Amino acid sequence: MTFEKDWRGLVPSLLWSWVLGWFPSIWVAITIAMVQYHLHDSTLEYQHGVINQQHTMIDLYRVRNISSTVNLISGGRIFVTYDTGESVTLPYIKNAPQVAIQLREIVNAKRKEQGVQPIEFLA
Repeated sequence: MTFEKDWRGLVPSLLWSWVLGWFPSIWVAITIAMVQYHLHDSTLEYQHGVINQQHTMIDLYRVRNISSTVNLISGGRIFVTYDTGESVTLPYIKNAPQVAIQLREIVNAKRKEQGVQPIEFLA
């Protein structure tokens, strides 16, 4: 009597690994879908988080520096630095350099409204 290996037992494992392999991609897609930006009168609201929804309010007249990066894999990001040195990263932004330029113009306008000297950003 001989016992042979039955490789069909591998099929359910392969199916589960294929299904679970998509989980990180689905999680990132949900994370991106949950990110929202709202431009109010003098603030930019950044909402993010799937399980714990977080709201970050950025006072535009307090912004010192705005920069952006674009990565082929992870997309565009905008980095906002306050006059206190604190910084916030705004991820998942399409056309990040153009959005950063528009945001700089809004920041300068809000600084003028508040009586704060506008900052000359370098392009």
